[in-house]
Amino acid sequence: MVTNPFDIALPSGGTVGEAVMAPLLERGVEPLVVDVGARNGMSLLPASYCRLAHLIGFEPNVKEFNKLTQGTTDAVEAGLPPPPSFRSERYHDCALWDADERRPFYLTVGVGACTLMGPSRPKVTDRMFLDSPDGRARQTYTELHTGVVKTEEVRCRALDQVVGDETIDFLKLDVEGAELRVLKGAKRLLESGRVLFIKSEFVCFGYYDEHPVFGEQHAFLNEPGFRLLDLDFEQPVYSRSPTRIPRAVDRRLKYAGDAYYALDPDRRDLDALDLHRLAAVSLTMGFRSFALGLLEDAGLLGIEAVSEIEKALSRILLKKRLLLAWRQFPFTVQRALSTLGYHV
Repeated sequence: MVTNPFDIALPSGGTVGEAVMAPLLERGVEPLVVDVGARNGMSLLPASYCRLAHLIGFEPNVKEFNKLTQGTTDAVEAGLPPPPSFRSERYHDCALWDADERRPFYLTVGVGACTLMGPSRPKVTDRMFLDSPDGRARQTYTELHTGVVKTEEVRCRALDQVVGDETIDFLKLDVEGAELRVLKGAKRLLESGRVLFIKSEFVCFGYYDEHPVFGEQHAFLNEPGFRLLDLDFEQPVYSRSPTRIPRAVDRRLKYAGDAYYALDPDRRDLDALDLHRLAAVSLTMGFRSFALGLLEDAGLLGIEAVSEIEKALSRILLKKRLLLAWRQFPFTVQRALSTLGYHV
């Protein structure tokens, strides 16, 4: 198992996370995590961070909400470890939106595709074929995920209404197309600098009648001063028609991913506490050098403590070194052959 940077041991004793969190806890600051689309629980953050933080989760699917509160989520039933425990946990059986209203909620074949955005466009999702267990792409996205089973009316609220003036350290959005609507419902929090770090799902193209793509989220978050840190494309890939071409020799198509944003410390005036809080949560997400720079700017830790943390975060275990070398091996061989005049 890969050790989270937060849990790396320090030579002087304790862990990086314990050293980083100490100045916050001394000042009575406890992180707040908001999980929008909380169906399987919050498993993105290390337990060492979670036990110091408070969680607010939103899940409008009544059946999934009950599983969540009873600890019987699909992930747990599938044998995955249960999510870490938080200092406190509050779950709401409503959806987040940009207004307080009631809307139809579309329950779909794939429980993870339930949405407020309406039925998917068959012309699009009937031409998205995901890989089957035998390696062939022949089941459509509509059949596997977005086909509507029934609709239920749910209450929608704006995040601005629910959170008040609290600062959100980590905001996770996974709401099947409604991410931009949720962000618009958090406009006051975003503009006042009350959200520090965001992980949001996005799509590369729309398959609902209203379906903002990545660029629209990115432009919206740019206005209140968020910096895009990284993109993940770990969603399944697809082909536009059934195919026997093995995935190993095909460049399959991407339709979705996750974007990581931080409130930009160079465009917004962040006080020492917010800089330090942003450093802590950025560290849990693996942004080591970014977090270290924030710790230095915040100035809540002494120079020696920051230096010790930097040394600990700079170490690469032998197993990791070998793995990195193995991944780079094909490129090393290719460069060597190119210098000899061979083009691979």
